[in-house]
Amino acid sequence: MLDDNHVPFNDGDFLRLLCQMEQLDKLVLSNTSWDQLPAAVKQALGNSRSEYGKAVLDRCYRYQVRWAGCIAQEIIKDEKMYYSDMLAFLRKHLLVRSALGII
Repeated sequence: MLDDNHVPFNDGDFLRLLCQMEQLDKLVLSNTSWDQLPAAVKQALGNSRSEYGKAVLDRCYRYQVRWAGCIAQEIIKDEKMYYSDMLAFLRKHLLVRSALGII
């Protein structure tokens, strides 16, 4: 049962959020810098460069993007640290690919 404070998404809100997430995925995976982001995306991130940094790392880790040539290099300068953090993220979210022999 839902409590009185629970406000469910309506279909329009859910679709809007899904579109924003897909747009952010595309922007990150195409190495779009903060300065090149559309104003609406910056606003959705609270006009926070650090929130964009978190979103960049989340998507790079989630999609297991290689460090070389990746926008994440602007956030994490050390390649070993990037991959170490990625593995920790993937383990936490159970996204480690079976090819790594971990699952």
